[in-house]
Amino acid sequence: PSITITEVVVNQGLGTHQPISNLCEDLKQSDGSCCGYLTMDEEESRYFVYTISSQCRNSLTSISLDHILRGDVSPSPTRRQRYAISLVLASSFLQLLETPWLTSSFRREDITFFSDPNKTNVFLLDQPHIGRVLAATSSMDGVAVSLAQSLDQFGILLLELCFGKLLADQPLRKQWRTGETEEEQARFDAMAARDWQCEVIEEAGPDYSEAVAWCLGGNRSTPPERWRQDMLRKVVLPLQRCQEYFMNSRMV
Repeated sequence: PSITITEVVVNQGLGTHQPISNLCEDLKQSDGSCCGYLTMDEEESRYFVYTISSQCRNSLTSISLDHILRGDVSPSPTRRQRYAISLVLASSFLQLLETPWLTSSFRREDITFFSDPNKTNVFLLDQPHIGRVLAATSSMDGVAVSLAQSLDQFGILLLELCFGKLLADQPLRKQWRTGETEEEQARFDAMAARDWQCEVIEEAGPDYSEAVAWCLGGNRSTPPERWRQDMLRKVVLPLQRCQEYFMNSRMV
């Protein structure tokens, strides 16, 4: 089932539901109601988990970010909309990576936008949803994805949102080998992305360029225990400044 997670501060005295001990089992129990709450170590917060009723879920249409960047939706998102998506995804990546919810960077196919309930032909581009298959997160085909690899993948996603185009379609990607394995392909993708990165400052300005640069290699000198603090400073805040600039200007 689809899941909505709402953060509720404990001292507000809200909620009489029980803590969730087995999320998968609790999700099976009800349709369209609260399953209970999750807590995180050293956090004074409760995360109440609600399932979406099948009736509501079936009435909504959706489209993935992959389809959007492939041009399967018209009109295409404006630059301002794409950069707003970048900020939301960067914040989500910062909070969720290395948790059971996000063991590696999300892919374009994982990011879904639902239609407006009142206008089924309009998608809510300011409300991306990240889909994960929880049952598969423990195996991952036996391959562990490093933090550096996840950041490379996310840097490529930021590039694609910057230009509204796929890396695979760019002439500079064709200058590199495709790669015989997924690992090789990821390595050549990252190399091509670093070439493409040089065009970001002209397209989106210094703040967006700083965010991409940190993801595509600038993070390598960051101690593993400090990557969240540095990503906040080097990626999320610059993207926020970039969005504010476009919000306050007439550029679209």
